[in-house]
Amino acid sequence: MKNGKRTKVKWRSKAQYQTRPVVYLNAFQYFQIIQWMRLQAFYQQQKVAAEAAEAGKAKQVLPNHHAVLGVPRTASNDDIKAAFRRLAKEYHPDVVAHLGSEIRQEAERKMTMINEAYEQLSKNLEG
Repeated sequence: MKNGKRTKVKWRSKAQYQTRPVVYLNAFQYFQIIQWMRLQAFYQQQKVAAEAAEAGKAKQVLPNHHAVLGVPRTASNDDIKAAFRRLAKEYHPDVVAHLGSEIRQEAERKMTMINEAYEQLSKNLEG
């Protein structure tokens, strides 16, 4: 009651309560959502790995040097050298320095992995 008068009550049907608004996403929004989901999965994996390391159950995972350089296991020394040079041109920290400090740090991390892989594979082929 409002000011002594009765007000009409509008009743809604069951279908009106169950409808949800339709959301249309453009490609960029869809890409952002997918990126966010991948980051969440990555952070969850890191959390699980950190908990396992604290518990002493972590296994040391050795990198697959052939996969790092993107060459098959039957690659020759020339193929390995060419792959190393191609990746060095792409991921060298001085090449990507203008893109920002975070990308430069990521490039430094990748470059160390590439250098280690090249050293190991070149030692294996020589010896």
